[in-house]
Amino acid sequence: MTSRNILILTTLIGGGTFLYFQRSFLVPLILAVVFAYIFSPFVRLLNQKLHIPRLVGVISVYTLLISLVLLVGTLLSHRVNIESLEINTVANNALHQARVEASLLPEWIQPAVINGINTIRRSRIFTFFTGATMSSPSIDQAISQLTMFFVFVFGSFYFLKDGELLVARFVSLFNESKRSDLEDVFKQMNAVLGGYLRGQLFLIFFVALMLYVALSIVGIKFALTLAIFSGFAEIVPVIGPILAGTIAVLVVYITNGAAHVSLPVLDVSLIVIAIYFVIRQFEDYFVMPFVMGRITKLPAFVVFLAVVVGGHIAGVLGMVLAVPFVAMLRVALPFVKKHYL
Repeated sequence: MTSRNILILTTLIGGGTFLYFQRSFLVPLILAVVFAYIFSPFVRLLNQKLHIPRLVGVISVYTLLISLVLLVGTLLSHRVNIESLEINTVANNALHQARVEASLLPEWIQPAVINGINTIRRSRIFTFFTGATMSSPSIDQAISQLTMFFVFVFGSFYFLKDGELLVARFVSLFNESKRSDLEDVFKQMNAVLGGYLRGQLFLIFFVALMLYVALSIVGIKFALTLAIFSGFAEIVPVIGPILAGTIAVLVVYITNGAAHVSLPVLDVSLIVIAIYFVIRQFEDYFVMPFVMGRITKLPAFVVFLAVVVGGHIAGVLGMVLAVPFVAMLRVALPFVKKHYL
């Protein structure tokens, strides 16, 4: 083994060891990389086409995003706050009624049902829809969250500004015979991850907008909150859309139907299922081929397995990044096989 290979191996082992012992910083770093991959084309466009310095381009992107977030927040915050208060009341009443019904069940099954109700009450999905929090964060938790926020901000800024230089320096560590192939691998991986993440961002907006319009026409309560949740659920392949549709149907049952149609609850539920199904089919056959193309080139079973394993290892973040991670492995394996196996 050459000294160069020893240096590369030592660097990888050292970096992996550091990340293992500092796992709390891993999530904001991963999010920083994701952020950089999504918005790096805009910085590159400003730099190469308009000859704007990269630092100025990064600052411009940050300024534009902050302005956009403030604008959207101003437009939606009032409606979302109203819906959150209503959802909180409806959900708590539904859980109270469920506890009352559970008390009428046989004693041998009561503990399991009540435990399930309490689990729902503590779940993140319940917290998302009701805006409830279990407890106020301690000073240590607040400091930790603030630290992770700054890690994300500075990490994303660094990756946007010097990410390409960092990759070039990493490639320079390898022998000249391997650099050309490695550069091709990084280009393919960049196309896979960047395209996948930007495609998912578009799908969030597309699904949220379509569902909000459709659910509002029917008169489903909490249409905006359901649409936003369903849009973000799209980032979790397979499981996310199913979960979003299930929650929408539950909302119909809890709120006793829709405002704009005089139909039984079951019929309204079928309409909601049809809305989610039609939008999903439109997305699969018309949107996905153009937005995502054949970026990942993975069989459906591999996608499902990757999501399940990713969720088991790293929760929601693992489910989101599992598919592009496996797709990048598919790109990298031929290089490893050619030069190291």
